[in-house]
Amino acid sequence: MRGATLAEARKIEADRRKNLPREFHDNNGWYYNDGWTCDLMPDGWKKIFADYVITPVSEQRVSCGADGCIEAKFKPPHEGIFEVRVEKEGRTLISQKGTLQWNGGRVDFYRQPAEMRQGQWVFVAADETTKTLAFKPDEALILGLEDYRGEKALKALVVLPENCSDAYFSVAGEQQVLTRRLKFSDRTGVVIFDEAPKLMSAMQAAVFDFKNDETVAKANVSVADVRTQIALEISPGSKKQRPGESARADIVAKDSTGKPVSVELTLAAADNALVELRGARYSQTHAPVFSLFKNSVHINWHASDSGRERHTVSRSADPRDGALILAMFGGGKMNGELIWDKNPGIIQVDSFTQQMTPPPPSESDRVGNSMGAAFDLRDLDDGRVCKDGTDGIRLRRHFAWTAFWEPELLTDKDGRASVNFTYPDNLTQWRIAAYAVGEDGNTFGTAQVMTRTSLPLQARAQAPRFLIEGDEAALSGLFVNRTDADLRVSANMKATGAVDLVSAQRDVFVPRQAETRASWQAKARGPGEAVISLTAKAGAESDGMAQEIPVLEDGIRQDMAACARLAAGEGRASMTLALPNPLNHERLAAEVIVAQGRADVMINALPYLIDYPYGCVEQTMSRFLPAVVVKKTLCDFGFDAGAVEKRILAPESDAAKARRERSAGLQKLDDVVAKSLGSLREARHYREGFGWWPNSRSSDLWMTAYVAWGLQLASEAGVTVDERWLDDVRKVLAKMIQRHENVDDRLAWALFVMAEVPTFKIAMKDFGALKKTYARVYAARENLSASGRACLLAASARWGADAERAVLLRNLKNGMQRTAHGVHWGATNGYWRATEGAVESTAQTAIALMKTDPGNALLEPALDWLVMNRRGNGWQNTRASSFAVLALARAAARSGDEAFEGGVDVFLNGKKLKSVMFSKKALLAGATRVALPAALLRSGDNRIELKRSAAGKGDVYATALASAWARGDSVKPEANLVSVARDFSGRRIEPTLGGDGKLRATAMAETGIAQTGDEVTARVALSVPDSLEYMMVAVPKPAGCEPLNPLNGWDAELIQVSATNDSTPPVSRRIYREEHDDHSAFFLDHVEAGEWEIRFAMRAVTPGDFRALPVKVEAMYVPEIRANSDARRVRIEAR
Repeated sequence: MRGATLAEARKIEADRRKNLPREFHDNNGWYYNDGWTCDLMPDGWKKIFADYVITPVSEQRVSCGADGCIEAKFKPPHEGIFEVRVEKEGRTLISQKGTLQWNGGRVDFYRQPAEMRQGQWVFVAADETTKTLAFKPDEALILGLEDYRGEKALKALVVLPENCSDAYFSVAGEQQVLTRRLKFSDRTGVVIFDEAPKLMSAMQAAVFDFKNDETVAKANVSVADVRTQIALEISPGSKKQRPGESARADIVAKDSTGKPVSVELTLAAADNALVELRGARYSQTHAPVFSLFKNSVHINWHASDSGRERHTVSRSADPRDGALILAMFGGGKMNGELIWDKNPGIIQVDSFTQQMTPPPPSESDRVGNSMGAAFDLRDLDDGRVCKDGTDGIRLRRHFAWTAFWEPELLTDKDGRASVNFTYPDNLTQWRIAAYAVGEDGNTFGTAQVMTRTSLPLQARAQAPRFLIEGDEAALSGLFVNRTDADLRVSANMKATGAVDLVSAQRDVFVPRQAETRASWQAKARGPGEAVISLTAKAGAESDGMAQEIPVLEDGIRQDMAACARLAAGEGRASMTLALPNPLNHERLAAEVIVAQGRADVMINALPYLIDYPYGCVEQTMSRFLPAVVVKKTLCDFGFDAGAVEKRILAPESDAAKARRERSAGLQKLDDVVAKSLGSLREARHYREGFGWWPNSRSSDLWMTAYVAWGLQLASEAGVTVDERWLDDVRKVLAKMIQRHENVDDRLAWALFVMAEVPTFKIAMKDFGALKKTYARVYAARENLSASGRACLLAASARWGADAERAVLLRNLKNGMQRTAHGVHWGATNGYWRATEGAVESTAQTAIALMKTDPGNALLEPALDWLVMNRRGNGWQNTRASSFAVLALARAAARSGDEAFEGGVDVFLNGKKLKSVMFSKKALLAGATRVALPAALLRSGDNRIELKRSAAGKGDVYATALASAWARGDSVKPEANLVSVARDFSGRRIEPTLGGDGKLRATAMAETGIAQTGDEVTARVALSVPDSLEYMMVAVPKPAGCEPLNPLNGWDAELIQVSATNDSTPPVSRRIYREEHDDHSAFFLDHVEAGEWEIRFAMRAVTPGDFRALPVKVEAMYVPEIRANSDARRVRIEAR
């Protein structure tokens, strides 16, 4: 046992640094010469980091018993912070996963092999006379509350950070909060409440630094009131049984006095291997949870919400008396415990216990009743499932992770209940757990016990989770001898169904308490199901196991797409749709979707905006504004108003209709407008502007401008808007503009809105002030984003000169980004403010160009980019969708009647399929779908043409979609708006001169060959010409490989590989991986334009030759964005 002091650290550091230069740093921190007042440091020096010094205070020899546990007892010699280590030959012994090492005062996380991990614990010894403890200056803690068991008085040891001179300690129960001002002579002291707050089962405590307005420590405690506890005891009929045998468990429930009590139970028996793998926690009824953090001012009963937690929540490892918390030190987690003594002034600890295997077991699993340093090294068998077979050998087939589950089990008046169940065929350890609630609803209890199913001779078939047609694999059997005698085992493996296997009887020698492996060659003949049966017999002992293996078809349903745009003024356009070779016409479906220009796009976006469940002011405005503007635009071209409204409100599916009826419930556009205007009136502050939310306490310049602009556009579209109300909003906006000091996007946006107001609606004094503000913004235009510069350009039509407009147009041209489908401004992702987003910036730029330079060559490419970057029928959010629709509506208003008339002929490989006629009626009917006959489609390239057949000058957009079956050896890479490729690389542990191993790269990237045990990394290359959102990447696995992590998680990497500067580290981020038996799926919320790689690791497990089916990529909301790679073969050789 070692003690740590902080003052000693300061003295040592001072002595060591007397002759150091003026400014330096080492591994412990930064130091500089600036008048530190401590007399332990040289004159003129200031130390800004102090560290711990660890001094041994007690040592004793310990040994491990047959149960795998070590127990030690010790007594701290004085109050302070103490660390416990278990060492052998100078090296700290094994501990649980995620152990932390106290290294120079810092806590380092080690991910080493089990035999290399460090085992350490930290606890605090104190009593009610303690005034100081050697915590670091910025540490703050609440210790001791977890010892509370429902008594009348409550006490806690509080550690304050330095310079915390005015603090309050608060304890909150279910209905009240108690507060005590802290007046300590030093940083540490004991706080006692003579009467604890009223509690049910939880208590929260916090220390609040009043001077610095921050919460410096917080604790959440489940109150362990013994009167609310039920003592449960589970007695299994046998701790060890054979798989498939009947089992029994008896449960006894008693109250806190030991009297039998009737309770309601939930009882489950689950495979402990899966419980451990999933990280489930079977904690005790009352497990205290503590959180230490700095610079955070948010606690549950405090209204402030600034600051951040710097530490995570820990949990108690041992809820018994004396073992109290898992505390936080130095930025990492350590097991800190506060030990109270009943006699003030005397510190005494009998022993110390830490259970090593998570999750913590029940009391019955611990070592005795005393505390001690305990290691529980359990052997967890893994197994599968079973059923009776033939030839006198029972085949295990029934494998299940849960052996028994009873959600509602009642004990009798003596507190007893019994259950009977049958174990599945797993060879494993089972965890039987019970959760109880008393008749009064206020008493609770938990208990658990371990049992095992095992056999003297075990036969375990080991085969891939699946195979693909044509795969060859070495299926193995593992034969385990649990007896004390050597066995000569007669073994055989057979296969039925979709796998061919040469069955052969084998004599396998298995030494006592050991295992031996044998293998049989198999080949997947065709798609379907296969059953592998493995049998073993040695004298009177035998075992057998059957395993089902799905065999997948070698190939994929390949989705192909192609896009074309017949621009205004053009007579024809074409696209190429590539289909697999050979082509299975019976498993082929293809069509062309012909859309009537941008008008079709903006109409399809309106139901999304109207149906959105609105809350904030922006969403309320975005709900109705685009709809009324589009309706006005189409009615100006002679569309029937009723038909337009029906098209706007019409959902695309029954599901969408049901969703709209549940959310908006509005069947008429007038109802939508009336409800939205009413919400806006309620949201406005008295004689002020608008905030983001109806209950906002302050007005926002951007939102007030958006409402003013939206009300004006709605009025121009025929909506009845109170003119006095609108004029009042404009006057408020003009004042807000004049008061706004910073030159930013909000100010430029507000100037644009006021520039849209008719001149006679603006007071003369405001007109002059707005012009001066425009000049100020123009002079500082470098502060603006792309959308801000677009707004300034539009405002220049009212407030600026021709020369200024020319400069702003050049600025826009210099800031545009050209892609394969047009041009855009702003960032596609990674931005903080909505005004910096690409959709809003591009829409604002298009509106500005239509206002100031309608013939600009960038206008049409900008509108094309908006059309091609939808996410389904809308854009990223309501605000972006609203601006995009308004920009497209203004463009439609400029197009004339020709945009809604005309027609095209659709040709496939030179043969005319259909004439598509455009009209106002056809526009309201939606896009036209033209089926592509399978008889006219061929392997390879298919040419689809669009030819104008009637007068008309509008744009026509066409998308060809096809789905065809492609065999694995014939799948060709396919790409539309994104492309994908995949290869593999390998690493292998090779011995070094030092006797340990080192991972080294293999030649798998060139040969496609790995060895069993190799780490195989799949590298999926994505080429993204335009930034995309909401992408799914499905990566099939070779059947002979298993993921390093079988659970879903954020452990895969997306890495940018197209960095222009070799010295700059590549951009990378963690992405979510969803694991399936035959593939891994990855979900990307956004991908910027460029070259990217997804990397994730597997392990080569089964020897053989395996197909890796093609990788598929698709945009979840834009079906035409899709791609696939080719197929690969991976060969795994036995080591």
